Amino acid sequence: MIQIQLGPILVDIMRSRDLHDRVTLRRRRKVKAFGTRIFLPKAEDLILLKMKVGRDRDLSDCIGIFEAQKESLDLKYLWRWAFRLRLLDEYHYVVGTKQ
Repeated sequence: MIQIQLGPILVDIMRSRDLHDRVTLRRRRKVKAFGTRIFLPKAEDLILLKMKVGRDRDLSDCIGIFEAQKESLDLKYLWRWAFRLRLLDEYHYVVGTKQ
């Protein structure tokens, strides 16, 4: 992983390591930030990427993303990938429910 500073934001750049990473790249969206266009993962994929890293601050970020966007998240997609990636403990911690 490489970290770069983009204006006031620290950006992590990662190489694709698994099927989910490749799917994330296909699902990405282009947005304008700081006068330039950049690609960002969809919220569900960002949550999953951070769950894979699993640091306390990443899981805290996951909870914040989930709470801010829970009405628009594809929860089936999120659960399915959490299951496939063996991240169900992290999923339940973030979502706060058992399925």
